[in-house]
Amino acid sequence: IATTPVNNDLFGCSVSVSGSTALIGAYGRVTNTGSAFIFASSAGVWSTTPVVELKGTNGGAAAAGDEFGYSVSLDGSLALVGAIGRKISGTPTGAAYVTTPKTTLWTNTNQIRLIATDGLNGDQFGYSVSISSSAGTLVIGAPSHKVTKNNQGAAYVFTGSGTTWTQQPLPDMAASGAAANEAFGSSVSLSGTTPVIGAPSKKSSQGAAYVFASTPWTITSANSTTFTVNTGGSFTVTTSGTPLPALSESGALPTGVTFTDLGNGTATIAGTPQPGTGDAYVITITAGNGVTQSASQTFTLTVNEPPTIS
Repeated sequence: IATTPVNNDLFGCSVSVSGSTALIGAYGRVTNTGSAFIFASSAGVWSTTPVVELKGTNGGAAAAGDEFGYSVSLDGSLALVGAIGRKISGTPTGAAYVTTPKTTLWTNTNQIRLIATDGLNGDQFGYSVSISSSAGTLVIGAPSHKVTKNNQGAAYVFTGSGTTWTQQPLPDMAASGAAANEAFGSSVSLSGTTPVIGAPSKKSSQGAAYVFASTPWTITSANSTTFTVNTGGSFTVTTSGTPLPALSESGALPTGVTFTDLGNGTATIAGTPQPGTGDAYVITITAGNGVTQSASQTFTLTVNEPPTIS
């Protein structure tokens, strides 16, 4: 049970277990501020005293109406908790929180708050959550989000590890052809990088569920290009696969030329090579998220330098 339980705590409204650790939500605690409790077992015996009472404190003090603990998901040393009433810049869009142990101890200080980049009033972001630590992926439902129609709903994928997570460039995964009030995102589940999203109100509440299968990353652009000294050049790196990867490069580029990840599965190699940089530059371009298997390409940038006439 919760530490010092009181009426309307709603302890047990959401539950998740991973190995010898359990995570239990109580979103009604302290005037719907909400909490989530970590419990541990040893040799198959569960302690009835929580290890810690988690609260949504990252990004500002917890407040009445946050409803932290409305949804929970636990995988290994990662705890994901939804807070559907959390206000962001004064607007109750909802939020979710990832907490990890600091060294070996669970603590509220080792926490990050996640929000939707396109969050709207009443979205209920955090209504459903699921996390996979091994795949470095989590998914969060927002069933009241308006894409083009009210309450169509949305779900959001983040990739990362520990307390560093990045929303994928696509703003949301809205059901194709969704109508108003379908509540897409009411339930979510994740296996590896593959999320399943529920839309229980679709088609006069007949309901539906959607599987968004991930596909391996591939760098689809050519593996070489040519620039000329003192002349501006640009090359676009393109990729395929889902979710969209981050792009990076290792190796030396000529002075005046830079590599820029555009955040949408593409990058540019662009600039004006400076005098004296004529040569062939071999770099490695990598598509990935820093956690799961990445794709790489050996790329050659040839810089032509006209001869100097003295």
